[in-house]
Amino acid sequence: MGKVSQEVRERYNNKTYDKITFRTRKDDLPASEIHEAAKQEKKSLNAFIVDAIKEHLGKPIDQE
Repeated sequence: MGKVSQEVRERYNNKTYDKITFRTRKDDLPASEIHEAAKQEKKSLNAFIVDAIKEHLGKPIDQE
């Protein structure tokens, strides 16, 4: 039963979300710096990055 649930979840995620992977140079923008900034804003890493991109693109940021 768990396998079916996982397959359903994977189909849903593939249909609903885009996945973007990016890298940063450790000597320029270390991941720890991004994690710390997200923590200070009390956001998940994903929410922090998405909000930063939305702000850059001039799109409204969800307030929750």
